[in-house]
Amino acid sequence: MVVVLLFGCTTAVTNINNPKIENPDIITTTAINEAKAVALFIPGLNLKFQKMDAISKILEDEKIIVIKVKFNSNLNSSDDVFNNWSRDVEQGYNTARNLMATIPSKNNPKLILVGYSLGAALGLELGLRPGLNIKRNYIYDKMILLAPAITLQWYTSLIKILYIFGDKMMITSRNHPDYIEKSGTYIAEYKALFRVINEIEEMEQMGGALNIPSLLLMDPDDELIDYSKTKQFIEKRSLNKWKVVEVIKDKELDRIAERKNLPKHLIVDEFSMGTAGWKKIKDELISFVNRD
Repeated sequence: MVVVLLFGCTTAVTNINNPKIENPDIITTTAINEAKAVALFIPGLNLKFQKMDAISKILEDEKIIVIKVKFNSNLNSSDDVFNNWSRDVEQGYNTARNLMATIPSKNNPKLILVGYSLGAALGLELGLRPGLNIKRNYIYDKMILLAPAITLQWYTSLIKILYIFGDKMMITSRNHPDYIEKSGTYIAEYKALFRVINEIEEMEQMGGALNIPSLLLMDPDDELIDYSKTKQFIEKRSLNKWKVVEVIKDKELDRIAERKNLPKHLIVDEFSMGTAGWKKIKDELISFVNRD
């Protein structure tokens, strides 16, 4: 049994002769010798860690092993936050690659990036870094990007006015309390998010490195992500292997008090989407991961 340290917690991965995985950050019943893919799942900013489980379960049912990144942000400065996020994501990627090496080659395993909001942006930024993969010009086989934070609504930049109050000022979250790790987001974290987006913009000439089969799921009326600019982002970089699918919450949610005002940006489970909306996400994910 090989023991590694993943995001500050002990991770145990058994060898191929006893092909099960025991890992607090990998919820799986899939044996290594049956796995057809490894998914690197990177969450959104201030998303409660457990709220990744619904999507993880869909992937797991398709014999995909899910590795979930858990951020350990240091709030001394926005640079520390950015560097820690980058480190956590790269550690997760290296763990996924190492796990891929234990899956029998006859399974033709795939490495899939699954990123929600900030997580999608961080996964893209990692994919654009030179030198991570010398055998080819891309580091993933497929990508699933849920409400990717790559083109924000114009008014999100107004947060920069608050920079004068320092990195440790917290802006209270308006999201449902069941979905957030803490009551708000620090200025340092917003600065780090904007930096991730800028890094992607500056490396736009490397768009070919990310022109791989990709599924983008988002609500056209997302409060944080600009839907039209996201499509422009794709067209500008000739990302013709990216497929954008609109997902819309059920109207029935408007009649349920505790779900009436859920952000359209929140598309991670049935509670946040409604029965029909969640079924569409589930069907799209299953179809995509099983497509060559």
